[in-house]
Amino acid sequence: ADEANAMRTIESLKHQGMCVALDDFGTGYVSLHHLRLLPFDKIKIDKTFTKNLVNDSEAVKLVKAIVGLAISLDLPVVAEGIESAADADMLKALGCVQGQGYLFGKPLPAQMISPPLQSRSHSPECRSTARRRAAFSAKGARCDRATGRLRGSSPECDG
Repeated sequence: ADEANAMRTIESLKHQGMCVALDDFGTGYVSLHHLRLLPFDKIKIDKTFTKNLVNDSEAVKLVKAIVGLAISLDLPVVAEGIESAADADMLKALGCVQGQGYLFGKPLPAQMISPPLQSRSHSPECRSTARRRAAFSAKGARCDRATGRLRGSSPECDG
């Protein structure tokens, strides 16, 4: 019953043009069963695996496996809790090209977000490569506006 309700809720959100991420992957109640059963648009790796990644070889193995799983399922993967450039570089090397965390910016109240960002429309086709944002472009990488891609990388820029 709970799974059927979750499926109806996710499908309703998707019909409204929203994307649905499987958050905190690798911890708590999130399981491979949920990933197989429910139509998620992306996987978010929990920050417990990404924090201080460069000094934790076991976490590196787990992140590599999660990224590989996401790639095999054709799902974008987002790393949460990135606080250092070294961890961001390690994640990129492991194939995770989207991230969020204090390295890129701290949370803001809604009224502090710029109007263009607030009014940005989201496509109902969330798996489209053209819609993926390269969060790492905010730190270090540069967007080539002619091609719409990050230099030295394959994901497309925000535009």
